[in-house]
Amino acid sequence: YNTARYLSWCENKGYRLFLTANSDGLFDKVQDLKNTLIEQSYPNVQAETIQIMSSESALEDYATDRNYANNPHICGAVVLKEIGGSSGVSFEYSIRMNASISREESYPQQVPDTRFITDELGLTEWSNAVTYAQHGFSALQNSIDAWIINQTLAGSPNAQDFYPVAWPVQPFPVPRYNDDLFVAIVGGILGLFLTLCYIWPLQRIVKSLVEEKETRIKELMFQMSLSPLAWFLSWFTLYAIFFAISVLIIVLITASNIYQNSDGGIIFVLYFLFSLAVFAFGFMASSIFSKANTAATMTTVLFLGSFFGYYGISSDTSEGARALACISAPVCI
Repeated sequence: YNTARYLSWCENKGYRLFLTANSDGLFDKVQDLKNTLIEQSYPNVQAETIQIMSSESALEDYATDRNYANNPHICGAVVLKEIGGSSGVSFEYSIRMNASISREESYPQQVPDTRFITDELGLTEWSNAVTYAQHGFSALQNSIDAWIINQTLAGSPNAQDFYPVAWPVQPFPVPRYNDDLFVAIVGGILGLFLTLCYIWPLQRIVKSLVEEKETRIKELMFQMSLSPLAWFLSWFTLYAIFFAISVLIIVLITASNIYQNSDGGIIFVLYFLFSLAVFAFGFMASSIFSKANTAATMTTVLFLGSFFGYYGISSDTSEGARALACISAPVCI
């Protein structure tokens, strides 16, 4: 039974499954449930792995005790509240699991962390569905329900041992959708890919600007009454046209396959603005250096290094910190 795997893991970790009841008249049932779980888990689990507490409040006191860290940890707990009742067919119990140990990698019911979105479209991985259903809480519930059925049939002419069932599991259906493998594979490294693609244009921008300054051509043009604004607009216009053509070609090539579900205009604007940000970065860097080769090399290193700030962004990062990080074009994209 899957309960055996769960209890065996608890035993190997030194943890305990605790059983208790909310009334004294149910403790003979508690003992019977313990014997049943041990029998189902034999020979992998010893009797001391399952312990009986005097009450639910005693269980809570045990968990909140200051010396809890030095005692066997709670793997899970079952509280019997009503077995049979006045009608003979009324049953109630609760299962209380330890949320802390469920995050341990070796935990037999290692399910996705609910603090993060792991799959927006549902349980597409069959292994996840099986994990939810066959181990930990669900397996324990299945065993207890089988035990309750045996309690109900006790004394009946048709009484027989009823064992936990292997019930089928099916993920809840979701609407049909297209699985975009490109996003799954490339999405996390798209920023780095674009950063590498733009290194060569960035080098050309910086080297051309610094060469103009290094050979005194820029000063000569200013002496011939060229205004700084006209000089800047000439460079800006040149590379704006160059980037616009390049981005347009990219959009046309990828529109029918990679970005078939995206608006081509938005993709064009996104890449074009990124290109202008690269130009602005190169223009800024050119003002720092006086040697063209040095400028091209150092600007490449700075631009590539600015991307790695992306790895400092997590789901817990504030909106303000994200906006500040977007000063770096590679991080922003």
